[in-house]
Amino acid sequence: MIKNKKSIFFGVVPLVVLALSVFLFFVVFVGSSYIFKMIFKSSGDSYTRDFEGFVDDINRLGLGVSPPDLIKLKKKSAIIGFSKGADIYECIDCYSSKIQHINVLKPQKQECENNACVCLCIENFQFAEYEGDPIKYGFCPKFECKELEQNIIEEASIPGGGYWKNGFLFANDVSEANGLRDFNPQIDPLIVEKRQNIVGICSRDMLEYRAGLGFDSCIITAYDLAKKLEEQNKPDEAIEKYSDFIANHESGREVENSLFRIGNIYMEQNKYQLAENIFLKLVNEHPNTHHKTKSIENLNELGVSVPEISEEDDVETETTA
Repeated sequence: MIKNKKSIFFGVVPLVVLALSVFLFFVVFVGSSYIFKMIFKSSGDSYTRDFEGFVDDINRLGLGVSPPDLIKLKKKSAIIGFSKGADIYECIDCYSSKIQHINVLKPQKQECENNACVCLCIENFQFAEYEGDPIKYGFCPKFECKELEQNIIEEASIPGGGYWKNGFLFANDVSEANGLRDFNPQIDPLIVEKRQNIVGICSRDMLEYRAGLGFDSCIITAYDLAKKLEEQNKPDEAIEKYSDFIANHESGREVENSLFRIGNIYMEQNKYQLAENIFLKLVNEHPNTHHKTKSIENLNELGVSVPEISEEDDVETETTA
């Protein structure tokens, strides 16, 4: 009997040891693998959370310029903005080599449908080049996107004479990605500016370049260029830029300023019929403009009869835009 008990005991022990070994294997290897995956997932989530916070901050930003802000980007990842109504982000004349332009298609995401949006390519962002094609094309296996409440400026000039069209792009550890020097998210902050219904995002390189052109802002619109051209005594070129701005904006103080400045330039050039057309357009299409009093005075000077202004409409008029 005792011998049989010993046999049973020595037969059970190896089974217990085997079971414990299997259990420890799952705890050590499978468990550690799970923990690794959780850590990796948390790391990925931190980039996503930082991206979402960045876009939320843009949407919350009032008119003006944000403080410089660093954004977390993994290597081979990118953050790309797409303007409303655009199907593609472009970097035009970004390089003088055989590859001159960069294109990235707007993702088919609900957040980007009929909206401006910002998208994160969290990994494996890369470009494809084709023989004889001056364009290289950006690809990402998976985008995460968020809607922007304001539109992204349609064009943004960059050093070297090129410009971004319908968005922006910053990529980590991807060479020649956007016409600027290679971006390092650990030391290169991004600056956001919001003016009326448009948003501009730029780097310090871009701000330094703009300062050299006589501008101190991230956003440079056709309106800004027109004012600069007037200062440089280039009235015809100024009219062209003011007209470009009006064509792309339905209303707003700068639209009214643009019309008023065009009218004044025509008056100075003795092009009275053109001036009359512009001032009539200003007072008829923008009846509450702060230029109404002076515009009607100019029309009266041109021999055009305009109804008297009521006290409610007689607002202070700027003589310069």
